Amino acid sequence: MITIAGGAGLITIHHFGGSPGDPEGWFESAGLGAPFIGAGLLGLLGVRLSCPCYCAAAGLALWPMCLISVVGFPLLIPATVLMVVGVRNDLPSRELAIAAMTALVLAATTWYVVLHQDPASWTTKTGSGSSSNVITTFEATLSVSVVTMVLIVCSLLPPRRQVSTAG
Repeated sequence: MITIAGGAGLITIHHFGGSPGDPEGWFESAGLGAPFIGAGLLGLLGVRLSCPCYCAAAGLALWPMCLISVVGFPLLIPATVLMVVGVRNDLPSRELAIAAMTALVLAATTWYVVLHQDPASWTTKTGSGSSSNVITTFEATLSVSVVTMVLIVCSLLPPRRQVSTAG
């Protein structure tokens, strides 16, 4: 839940922290925060389905994603907790591969949105501005779509469930 709230906070900060007249709206800001919210939902899905590899995937994805800004640093705590939950369950290699691939897709989506340079200039009645990198509608659509597909696939094809051996 903390990661989901952090993703929503990142969307809000990005949107209201922009310059007046810049081409980024709510949807473009959502493209930046979607992978964070997706990682949080993936962690919840892992707990709900008793699939620790999804917790591990969420934690693994969050570590490089949190490095895009100091704003993301507090999310390193839930990222660590999610990784510990996932790794302490002695995952088979197939599930480790699923976790690694899922984490890579989420992290790569974030880094694509951040690193892909899209220069823009704008003029308003009261001034003008420019940026070497704005989040375009295409990038936001790609980000939201990839996160949605990851969550759909993970919810439809969960790996083996952990069975409690308490006795």
